[in-house]
Amino acid sequence: MNETAREARVTSPHDTPPRNPVNVVVLAAVIAVTALLLWKLAAVLVALTVIPQTAILTAFMFWGAHFIEGTFITPLVQDESVDLPPVLTIFSTLAFTVVFGPSGVLLASPLALFIITAIQVFYLDCPPIDAG
Repeated sequence: MNETAREARVTSPHDTPPRNPVNVVVLAAVIAVTALLLWKLAAVLVALTVIPQTAILTAFMFWGAHFIEGTFITPLVQDESVDLPPVLTIFSTLAFTVVFGPSGVLLASPLALFIITAIQVFYLDCPPIDAG
């Protein structure tokens, strides 16, 4: 094999590994969460310039808002908007984690809903469930 053929083979676009769209989604989620945490940290630091107790109360307020939203509001909204049984949610989370790795946790519920809707529309010939 001559030198130019070896260089062409090394620089070939076919040698680069394909990009995984799941990794792109995970990266976007990490960036969003990191940006949110940085904004919260900035608010706590600004509150720290006033009085240290204000910074503590600000951090507690952010924690409380996140706890209430994640524990009560999000599950209620998801329960009203989609009809996904809890057992199916757990099973899909486990299955997609095995298939896609840790990023499968993020995609489990949306992919399960997509598969259920596709089966209803294309296989069972019934209209998709209306969320409203």
